[in-house]
Amino acid sequence: MAAERAPPARAQPPPPGPAPGPAPGPEPAARTGLSLPGILHFIQHEWARFEAEKGRWEAERAELQAQVAFLQGERQGQESLGDPECPQGSPMSPSVPKAPWVSLCVPVTP
Repeated sequence: MAAERAPPARAQPPPPGPAPGPAPGPEPAARTGLSLPGILHFIQHEWARFEAEKGRWEAERAELQAQVAFLQGERQGQESLGDPECPQGSPMSPSVPKAPWVSLCVPVTP
């Protein structure tokens, strides 16, 4: 029985030459997962995403412009009222008498 058994066959080394694997050049669509409908779908999806982002950005920009306009108007209103230390420049207090030699806005230095 022992004589009936043949020794296990050894694996032959690969023949010298180019290594097995993908051939150089363009790969078929089945291997890369790319197809024309898939590429078009991706482009349409990205376009829609960019358009939505652009819409959000434009809305935020409009809000910020409105806020800047409000704050500029508020600042101009404060400037038109004048300095609180200088009441004669304020249209809200016309009854403050002003002597020609005294200025309430200039501090007196000793």
